[in-house]
Amino acid sequence: MSMTPKTLLHAALFTVKDPRAGARAVLEMGLSLQTGLTALLLMAVCSTMLSSVIFLYSPMRDDPELAKVFGNPVLLAAVQVAVLALMALVIHVVGRRFDGKGDLAGAVVLTAWLEFVLVLLQVMQLVSLFLPPVIAEALGLLGFVLFIWLLVEFIKELHGFASAIKVLFMILATFLATLFAISLLFAVVLMALGGDVTNV
Repeated sequence: MSMTPKTLLHAALFTVKDPRAGARAVLEMGLSLQTGLTALLLMAVCSTMLSSVIFLYSPMRDDPELAKVFGNPVLLAAVQVAVLALMALVIHVVGRRFDGKGDLAGAVVLTAWLEFVLVLLQVMQLVSLFLPPVIAEALGLLGFVLFIWLLVEFIKELHGFASAIKVLFMILATFLATLFAISLLFAVVLMALGGDVTNV
């Protein structure tokens, strides 16, 4: 697959129509871990720029707490990179834990490709801000559904899993376990600093 804007757009549309085939085509390119990490970083930067612009034109721009993150592109980019890298690592580690066959390079490349598809959706969301609010809300819901669907199908293709339900359960369980671990770590840090955990 050549890396021209036209072919990338066609590949993204093909991936939405048939996620497993799209993921298979990306994996068959045999991209290295370094290339995957570069693509991951690039997608994080693109997503950051779009998120910042969308925030500036959205009603949420008046929220001071959100402005601390979305109004700081450097911080937002760092968060995006961390989230994408963690997601790729979890996809690899948890998938292998359940006897998956995928490798880390494949997990990173597919995470970058998933983010590329979502970046295209972000472009649509940016345009929708100038349309009736119901359209923007519908695109937001569509983005969430598309993310879950593509994630499940990509993991199935990467690790050779057959059951979408089992993969979805694995994603949910991993998310809850990660959330619990982060909350526990946050509580420990607060206690070490002499904070009041009950107010968290």
